Amino acid sequence: MHPLVHQQIQRLHKLPSTLREIALAATRPDCSDFEYRKFTHRFVTVNDDGIRAALSAVFFAVLDPTRIPPAAELETLSQTTKACIGRALIVLHSLFVSTTEKELPGEIVELCPLVIEWVEFIHKFHDHLAADDMLGRIINLKSDLSRSQLLVSFLRFGRLVESKWMKDNLTDHSDEQTNELWTTPTFLSLLVSAWSQGVRATPYADIDFVLSCILLSPQSIDSTKLDILIGAAGGTVDSLVCLIKAHIEFTWDNFPLIRTHPPTLVIFLSHPLLLLVRANNVMMERDPLRRDIGDNLFAHGFMSHVLRILSTVMDLQRESDSQLSSFKSAPAFQTLCSVVDVTNIIISTGPRALRLALRLDALPRMLETARFLPDELLLGSLTRLLSSQVPLGLLYRSTLPLISASLDAIEKSSLLKILNNPASPLAPIYATLKEWASRQEEILVKSRQRLLEQAAACDHPPCNRIGRRANFKRCSGCYLRRYCSKICQKSDWRDGNHRSTCAASRVEYTNLHNMFSRAQLAFFRVTLHTFYRDNLPEFHCFGGFSRVETVKTLSRAGADPRPVMLTIVNYREGLPKINQIIIKPATELSDALRDELLRDIPTLDDWIDRARRSNGRMVLHIMIVPVGIYKYTIVVPLRMTMSFLEDAALRAARAVGPLTKEADSLKLVKIFGGSSPPRGTLAVIHQ
Repeated sequence: MHPLVHQQIQRLHKLPSTLREIALAATRPDCSDFEYRKFTHRFVTVNDDGIRAALSAVFFAVLDPTRIPPAAELETLSQTTKACIGRALIVLHSLFVSTTEKELPGEIVELCPLVIEWVEFIHKFHDHLAADDMLGRIINLKSDLSRSQLLVSFLRFGRLVESKWMKDNLTDHSDEQTNELWTTPTFLSLLVSAWSQGVRATPYADIDFVLSCILLSPQSIDSTKLDILIGAAGGTVDSLVCLIKAHIEFTWDNFPLIRTHPPTLVIFLSHPLLLLVRANNVMMERDPLRRDIGDNLFAHGFMSHVLRILSTVMDLQRESDSQLSSFKSAPAFQTLCSVVDVTNIIISTGPRALRLALRLDALPRMLETARFLPDELLLGSLTRLLSSQVPLGLLYRSTLPLISASLDAIEKSSLLKILNNPASPLAPIYATLKEWASRQEEILVKSRQRLLEQAAACDHPPCNRIGRRANFKRCSGCYLRRYCSKICQKSDWRDGNHRSTCAASRVEYTNLHNMFSRAQLAFFRVTLHTFYRDNLPEFHCFGGFSRVETVKTLSRAGADPRPVMLTIVNYREGLPKINQIIIKPATELSDALRDELLRDIPTLDDWIDRARRSNGRMVLHIMIVPVGIYKYTIVVPLRMTMSFLEDAALRAARAVGPLTKEADSLKLVKIFGGSSPPRGTLAVIHQ
């Protein structure tokens, strides 16, 4: 016996003796039909509400989950078990036909967990039960228990219970309380099955049924609930996304009917998007590098649905006679936040998704929601879009023109006044995006002119000669190294390490060109070179004092006094960030950092060795570019015909000393900028 059932039956012992005997007889599994009919007659005819409430404990016994037979016994059910199932069917029918909250028993919330267990059993084994003569007769007589109507009846009953529960428990109008009844694994599984049945039902659409599914869906999702939802939808993230897509298509197919009641339309559009956002948050907590939901949304062409939802909600706002503040307090405003969030999820998967979104004019259409600022949630979503997602496309030749076209469209629209308003929190972010887009457009023009591609540097470190590319020959083994003469090639092969690293360099070259086109790689190089030219002090000076200390150590050891510098330029968040690492031979790299760099650059040791043998004429610049949620690390070393820039940075660092205040930094930059090499002696190139 279920503990809840045992607790309820204790109430029957307080009844008068005659009623007590009748009620207790009805609770037994082997109760006869005569005894059960006798109880139901007394239950219907009793006038005392208190006695009726006590007698309702019998229904807990009738719906005792321990009376549900195992699947293995369905083919050989005893008459007693059939009688128990039949009475449970009749009790469920009496609950499902209720049309108002007053018709529900007072203990309905406590009874619901038992109802859920029985509905799952009947839904799962409906064909077996309907095939039995006795049980099939009951199912055929009660239309609400048929296969097509069982979940419909159950969900409508659930909404009645939810309404009653809210009136009894949310008298303080607090949104923090939730009915845990609808978060159980069994109910969630039934809910998803019902939802799938509702949105895919043909030819007749039951809008109210689908609405019930949405309203009873969980308001919060944790890892366990997400696994249940995915399992009930089909077992994969793709199946869950397909279900939500089917729901959105159901909404469009029945749009004229749903549109007649705007609040219902908003609920139909907002809840599925919220489910996607919350599910994605849970999956990101599990593994920040997985974008299963975004990948599947992109694969199923969900971006067009998102933009249509945005247009629909914006149209509702325009048609509304209410003030802006009342619109912001409605669920429609939450829909706008969810639209931007889902867009961020989709375009975070990579340049292809961003390119598709830009072709659909997603950027100006999303920024239309800025009219409803200030709002913390919406501001966070739009900030992520402008500062993290869209800037990732500035590095790619295929998306940069589309970003520029979107910005041009915004500049010609009424949005410009909002985004340029100094009081707007988006103003500085939008201005930064415009500035970098303009710079990248200029760089794209330069990369198409292939000016940087006309020069090359010799890969033999002691030589490092820079000249016309036509005068250099590639290594036929790796196709990565270039040499100005056969003498340099032979010296690098015999005296350097190229004999042992040629095969690895070949793999590096192949992987790089399999990932990016030649034109895209040229764009990367020109982007890095331009950023370097505009920020020479950051690249050479601000690690200067640390270099001075390292030079002292190396000089005492009698080694080359110039330390190897790794300058990492990270574009993973859209705009570049510089991080410098000084490699000291005494300590080398930490194990954790070395392992991380080796995962990205298997030939790192060879690059470091070449920089050491270059006498300060090679500085290792490492460019990290985003590829969706992942990164690709490209070594683009700076080659110089002389070590003047590195030596000038050391001299400036010695003159200024430790950078303790802002004035020291300005002095360092001034001294470094005042140094100039002899005319025509210094040439630099990123290769």
